Amino acid sequence: MSKITIEFNIPEEQEEADITLAAQKMYSVIWDLRNNMRHQLKYAEQHPEYNPGVEWLQNLLYQLLEDENLLNKF
Repeated sequence: MSKITIEFNIPEEQEEADITLAAQKMYSVIWDLRNNMRHQLKYAEQHPEYNPGVEWLQNLLYQLLEDENLLNKF
């Protein structure tokens, strides 16, 4: 099995290390946000709290992910 080893010089690269270690949690948050927006838009007629800004936010999220070549990861 292949392995990837990432090394950081601490304390100089502490912030980069923290971000790398939190990447899976950040992915999960973005995934949950994406699915929540999709659900609200798909069932908008059933959601009295529907906000048209959700569609704008979803488009923005997709554009930002696409700009970073990450859209296919979600």
